[in-house]
Amino acid sequence: MKFKSVAVFAALTSSALLLSACAPADDAAEAQIADPDEITVMVSNVPSAGALKAIAPLYREETGITVTFVEVPSDQLATKAVLDGQSKSGSFDIVQLDQPTLAQVVPAGGLQPLDRYLEEDTEYDIDDFSPALQEYSKFDGETYGLPLSTEPYVNFYRTDVFEELGLEAPTTWDEVDSSAEQVSALGDGYHGYAGPYGPAAAAERYFERLMQNGGRVLDPETNEPLLDTDFAKEILADFIALAEYTPEVALSGVASDSATAFQQESIGQNINPSGWYGRLDDPEASRAAGNVGVAAVPSEANGPYEPQNILKGWLIGVNASSTKQDAAWDFLAFALGKENVQSFIDEGAPVVGRTSTLTDPTFVEQLPYLEHLQPTIDSGAALPSLGEFPQISGEVSQAINSIVLEGADLDSTMDSVNESVWTLLEQGGALQK
Repeated sequence: MKFKSVAVFAALTSSALLLSACAPADDAAEAQIADPDEITVMVSNVPSAGALKAIAPLYREETGITVTFVEVPSDQLATKAVLDGQSKSGSFDIVQLDQPTLAQVVPAGGLQPLDRYLEEDTEYDIDDFSPALQEYSKFDGETYGLPLSTEPYVNFYRTDVFEELGLEAPTTWDEVDSSAEQVSALGDGYHGYAGPYGPAAAAERYFERLMQNGGRVLDPETNEPLLDTDFAKEILADFIALAEYTPEVALSGVASDSATAFQQESIGQNINPSGWYGRLDDPEASRAAGNVGVAAVPSEANGPYEPQNILKGWLIGVNASSTKQDAAWDFLAFALGKENVQSFIDEGAPVVGRTSTLTDPTFVEQLPYLEHLQPTIDSGAALPSLGEFPQISGEVSQAINSIVLEGADLDSTMDSVNESVWTLLEQGGALQK
């Protein structure tokens, strides 16, 4: 469904006018402005949003519709979407979101289901995405967002440093750990690992190691927290041991601090979402440029569940209170379609993870890391879709930081965290006994 198609646009116009005529005056969300002059997109200042801005003038040439962008800090996107859903003010038409926040925004009425559009719009081609990515965009079985970026966790490593030591890209966790030790042993500013271990970022890197070893944060059936199990503590101890090889800035920092360390210092490895590749390999900003290797995060069946990679990446959806939902969808389908992949690459943004993109030799030649993404995506899943999960991550991050920097006892600290998480989930009604 493209507004640039006159026949389709005429049909949309006719149906939209009829809908407007029949809609109750106090229910603007049901009405669709047939031929809007402008749509508004709420985004954060990230490369993916920059790519959308670069594509918007092309869309205006095709349709005559101006796309206006409103930037807000990334940690405010979900809050604003929730407030708009509750007030039904329709102050924007499209919103960029972090996937875990679907559990907050959807129940508040902040997003419109997109399954009808996906069924009708064959050009967008939802089947060009792996089942894991299709599921990543859903909440309670319905699709509420489209992939704006696809950034599963990978292991970035310095090829020149590894070659100096005669090391290969790690394929097991033992190799991750031993490589970190060997790189740090070089001294003179070398660090084997880059964290981060900060009180706002440590948890997810631990969760990645836990899940890739066959563990889980919560029981998949009951949501009971598993952070106090012997297996979870064993994996945490291994994760914390890497702090010894981590630069100081990343011991209390977030993902961007660990990425900056990788750019500017001699860092062996940095396990982070793949979307950081453009920044790490930027010849204008990174000393590591030209020597950034990418490997899959090791996956080992050591625990009670199947190993699983954490899927990451921005989603983007349509405001349920917008009166321009058809035009909003049309812009998203245009901007995120197959014909605009190169625009994302040119803007330094993570690609939208279409199978056709990840397997295209032209794109893989421009971004060699793409060849590692498809198997990583296929084995991936989102973290639990619970409104409480951001708070859980925060508590675990603070606990890990206190163990690393203050020497807190691991066993008692995680026992306390597990009890706190249990209470949080019980009060929120998320426990399924």
